[in-house]
Amino acid sequence: MKKWLPVLLIGALLLGGFVWKKTQVKNDGPVETANPLQVMNEILGKKPIFVEFTSDDCPYCVKMKPIIKELQDKYGEQIQFVIANTGNNEEARKLALFYRVRGIPAVFIHDQEGKIIEKYEGFTTKETLEKGINKVIKP
Repeated sequence: MKKWLPVLLIGALLLGGFVWKKTQVKNDGPVETANPLQVMNEILGKKPIFVEFTSDDCPYCVKMKPIIKELQDKYGEQIQFVIANTGNNEEARKLALFYRVRGIPAVFIHDQEGKIIEKYEGFTTKETLEKGINKVIKP
């Protein structure tokens, strides 16, 4: 029986991990932008742009996901949302260097011409982000 104990323990751990992973709530956050720079270039001059630099490894970024998703659902027709995940996207990391992002989450809100109107670093409330969005969208 002592021979089988390690095998049983490992099996139980693997099964437990599998069950835990299957029972986790699916994150309903905003859709990440695969090519953030390309999207920004296509939208520039057409409508305002909301750029968020994020990463799945950042607790504050994860905490902001539902807020960004809610804003995206509410204002998505009036402002282009670009979600740049610097944790898994090389283009997003290059874009973050261009913006001189010092910490994530970071949000930049541009007017239609591309000028940065608002910049937020760190966790930012929904109300604060809405105020920034309202500065660039047309009523």
